[in-house]
Amino acid sequence: MNTTQRRLAAAALALILLSAFALRWRAADHRYISQWDEAYHALVAKNLLLHPFTPTLYDNPLRAADFKDWSESSIWLHKPPVPLWLMAAAMKTGGEEEIIFRLPSVLLGTLTAWLLFRIAARLFPEEGVLPGLLAGLFFALNPLMLRLTSGTIPTDHVDISLVFFITLAVFLAIRAHGSSRPVPWITAGLAMGVAFLCKSWPALVALLAVLPLLAADHRQIRPMFSRAAYLLGGFLALPVPWHLYCYFRWPKEYAWEMSYNFWTHLTTAVEGHDQPIGYYLGLIPTHFGGIAAATYLLVVAGCLGCLWRFFTTKDKRLAVLMIWAFSPYLVFSFTQTKMYSYMAPAVPGMTLLLGLALVQFMGPGALRRTVLISLVFALHFVPLAWQRTQANYEVPTWNHAYDYVSFRENFRNLQREKGNKVVFNVADRKQPQAMFYGGCTAYADLPSVRELIAVADQGWRVFVVVPEPDPGAGAWMEEVARQGGLRKIGFLHIRTGAAKPQNDPYRN
Repeated sequence: MNTTQRRLAAAALALILLSAFALRWRAADHRYISQWDEAYHALVAKNLLLHPFTPTLYDNPLRAADFKDWSESSIWLHKPPVPLWLMAAAMKTGGEEEIIFRLPSVLLGTLTAWLLFRIAARLFPEEGVLPGLLAGLFFALNPLMLRLTSGTIPTDHVDISLVFFITLAVFLAIRAHGSSRPVPWITAGLAMGVAFLCKSWPALVALLAVLPLLAADHRQIRPMFSRAAYLLGGFLALPVPWHLYCYFRWPKEYAWEMSYNFWTHLTTAVEGHDQPIGYYLGLIPTHFGGIAAATYLLVVAGCLGCLWRFFTTKDKRLAVLMIWAFSPYLVFSFTQTKMYSYMAPAVPGMTLLLGLALVQFMGPGALRRTVLISLVFALHFVPLAWQRTQANYEVPTWNHAYDYVSFRENFRNLQREKGNKVVFNVADRKQPQAMFYGGCTAYADLPSVRELIAVADQGWRVFVVVPEPDPGAGAWMEEVARQGGLRKIGFLHIRTGAAKPQNDPYRN
């Protein structure tokens, strides 16, 4: 590659990374916290600022919490700590604005696009820079990654962190390939361990993907086992201490969550996430965007092309990409619980596979390359870029009760109040948002006036959400006055708003 080509490649990469950052910033820059699942992650992250090694949802509960319900528990082990620590660190540095706790996802997503370029350059140097540039562009525009960054779909920032550290682990393993020194392999293992502390078992896709790299030669058994030992040692170095810590400190909560997050999800369709076996194949156009027919053609042709090349050449570098891209589809298609975002770990591997396949199909001819890449841009990248720039992430998708501006403002004002605060009558499953914004404890029910006064007499500052308009609110407040509760009970008058079912967070 001459100087001019290097400069063009550098400029193209810079443009891709700038686009990746700009699209992610745009997706993250809205003042709405989604309750599935961002509100829970943001609240636990905020509580971690007070006690970094004690993850809590209800940090100051008035009532006994049910540790078997992840949406109401006090000690919160439903997700590992790394994404929550990243969100907490961002808030510690920049404050509690929504864009701040989403900033790690914006940055990690952008860095992932850069890592994909580096992986392609190291894994297939003979192909030049084009596979890496295409992979980076696929990832920069990927709808699933952008929706996760926005926080508007489960499991938001957890999956962004998982994808980044899986990609980092694969990159470090590729750098270590062929080396018998322990440090490079231990470093790759450490990155896998961090990925495991992002979302537990799905991080194993990184370990599976790098298995073909462990043996430089199938006859070198001893070096292969040495590399595997270094990799495994690095991988276990971080998750094991955290899991032992949780096991001994919160044994009941730990045992329940380990069973629920692995065995229960594997054998039972939890929380209504029961889908047919072909669910994820049907989501390919939605996950990768663009025109559905063109996207299917691109993905199917790319996968078949790499499979054909692998079976004809036995190139284990292709095995890395195929394991990375295919294993989440194979595994999660057969689990009973199927959630929309479970394919996130497959996206980087699939984008690399598609970038490589496109270059392979182009061949050496300049005319053929120009025609093919023009078709791909016209039929996929241009429609995809248009969709992503038009997407509206600001509409509060899951909000079916409150005017969110009024909700946010009322609870922000409540945060300025001193003392232990508890808020009742929080509807629409907005308790985590109420606790995040208000620095309070929040419950959905409305106890009797007598019970509310009793809570106030225990030293709590008691508040009740009064939705407006509410024809029955006046009579209820008169009852509070009759029982002498006006001095002990505060009211949050929050405007109500209509549901917005037209905004589908999975397709917007």
